[in-house]
Amino acid sequence: MSTRLAHTTSSLSSPPTARQPKVDLTKQWERLDQQEHRVLTRMTLEAVDAYTRTVKEMLRGALDEQQTEIGGYFSPSGGFRYMVRIKSVSTELENLRQAILHHSPASVVMQRMDLIRGLLCDILL
Repeated sequence: MSTRLAHTTSSLSSPPTARQPKVDLTKQWERLDQQEHRVLTRMTLEAVDAYTRTVKEMLRGALDEQQTEIGGYFSPSGGFRYMVRIKSVSTELENLRQAILHHSPASVVMQRMDLIRGLLCDILL
């Protein structure tokens, strides 16, 4: 039996262990709430950049957990779906940035952030 097959067989026979999330989701959502409030009150690129960093950290955490759950690699369908959603989040982050650059009204900025939040919910929950 090859070592690769032996490793796979031994990992399948071992009982699953409970994993602790690296970062509490509640804290991540609270941080995102704070960043959204900052974007709406300041309407600056600096606020959007901080918001973008928070979103990217949340995505990175979701991908790390997904890789851990399935043994370090993506299944073709699951990985593809995540990549499509992440691309959508990236596109919406750029749209948010453009809305700030073009001095769009707060309602447009709120719609962009609401859409990003919905995409994050799809990925994280």
